Amino acid sequence: MNHKKVFINGKIYTVNSKKDWAEAVVVSNNKIIYVGSSKGAQVHIDDFAEVTDLKGKLMLPGFIDSHAHLVMGGQFLLNVDLTNVQSKSEFCNKLKEFATVNPNKWITGGNWNHQNWKKVELPHKSWIDPFTTDIPVFVSRMDYHIALANSYVLKLAGIDRDTKNPIGGEIEKDQFGEPTGILKDKAMDLVYDIIPKSSETELAEAVDAAMNEAKKLGVTSIHDISYDNHFPALQRAERSGKLNTRVYSSQLIKNYKDLISNGIQHNSGNDFLRTGTVKAFADGSLGSQTAYMFEPYSDNPDNVGLPMEEMSNGQLEEMILESDKNKLQCCIH
Repeated sequence: MNHKKVFINGKIYTVNSKKDWAEAVVVSNNKIIYVGSSKGAQVHIDDFAEVTDLKGKLMLPGFIDSHAHLVMGGQFLLNVDLTNVQSKSEFCNKLKEFATVNPNKWITGGNWNHQNWKKVELPHKSWIDPFTTDIPVFVSRMDYHIALANSYVLKLAGIDRDTKNPIGGEIEKDQFGEPTGILKDKAMDLVYDIIPKSSETELAEAVDAAMNEAKKLGVTSIHDISYDNHFPALQRAERSGKLNTRVYSSQLIKNYKDLISNGIQHNSGNDFLRTGTVKAFADGSLGSQTAYMFEPYSDNPDNVGLPMEEMSNGQLEEMILESDKNKLQCCIH
């Protein structure tokens, strides 16, 4: 049966520069077949059409999020939210509240941004150690290029004053050579490697949380950066009808050979889940002062940022050329 939805008498923004505004939209089998006047939409109204009178209300096209980490975002929604903290005291109080309610789990998430604080300073493990002596805490800055680990996590990861910086990363240390808890870019992997892997159930919960957030905000399409166990979680969600937005998944470029051998090319998939893009990292981020620069940062004259190992040794160029040759799209951070 041809199921139609007809919206009339609205103020509809079309995103079409030739005709910015319309009164009516007709959708048939999830495809828009008419945009124009309410009078013109009448021809599409029959006994099977579902008609909605917008009564002059605004209608917008669904939003497309062009860069998201869908599963990570869902996991963040289920963990501590430090997005709006603006000071050391707020940072500590929020974490202490969360630790009190969740005493037996890894505390991750975060999304803090020290650049927005009243006093711009990176957090320190000593801020949170007193109330997290036996609780692992690893909370990321909003760009996921810096994270703060408490002393308990540093010990679990084997990070101390003698631990050398990995290529493409930095373990920040104080004037006495002791780690401050701040880990940058590839140094974060030292902790990621010991965080317990999420179960399929936990990943499904994260996808559900992200889908609910997208639906609430009118996001109908997402360009996702999928890490190793994320794409299978999205596949399971799609097969069980749990995706309520369209997702285009970009997988890590290190997996390009597997994608090529499986015949994956750009735009592979169906209406709700597609893949065929690979994501690579060349360096860090501006806010974390790990973006790789030709000249030092003006307020940090000894720092030019952090290039990734693949950027330095030429592997990145090789992976990009091979991916592109095999019709995989490349996006490079």
